[in-house]
Amino acid sequence: MVSKQMMRVSLRTVAAVCVLTLLVTADGCRRHRKTKSAPNTTEYADNLQKLVAKKLIPKEMLDAKENANLRWPNFSDYQPIVAKFYDDRNYEIAWTRDGAPTASATGFIKAFQDAGAKGLIPEDYDAPRWAERVQKLSDKSADTISAFDVAMTVNVMRFISDLCDHVLVMAKGREVAQGKRQEVLRNSAVIAAYLGKRYAQAQH
Repeated sequence: MVSKQMMRVSLRTVAAVCVLTLLVTADGCRRHRKTKSAPNTTEYADNLQKLVAKKLIPKEMLDAKENANLRWPNFSDYQPIVAKFYDDRNYEIAWTRDGAPTASATGFIKAFQDAGAKGLIPEDYDAPRWAERVQKLSDKSADTISAFDVAMTVNVMRFISDLCDHVLVMAKGREVAQGKRQEVLRNSAVIAAYLGKRYAQAQH
């Protein structure tokens, strides 16, 4: 049986949630902004929310029709953290100002292009496509700016995740292999170094 005290707590919680919802949705009211980055416009908030909810960016919004919209178009595995990223900033755009990429966006584009030096694949972060996307920002359309923003967020999260997943294997003081964890685990030199050459040969 539920105690009266627990019922009172539950009712207070429900009431608090209802009041908070009314405050958030009322005209002229905004939630407290959690991120410490420089504030930006919320003019594209509706577009961003739709794209994040879809977990897919229509290619005509981002790239030329003959190209796919992202190297890995479905970002459902990153959708919860992408949604939190934008929710924390009240769905302000993050990567452009006045129709041009921010310094952070430009820095990450360079990092995507140089990803090979870290044992990653630049194409996994759309490295060849960003120059065209930056050029397209000049039309200053809501669709283009919103699609650019979400694509950048998704690729940055993938890039950071893959960097954290990057493995360097040493044996007897020398480097044996480096790269993504799953690739390194299948590397014959790594298998030979730790399990012996016969085992490595048996796997191939």
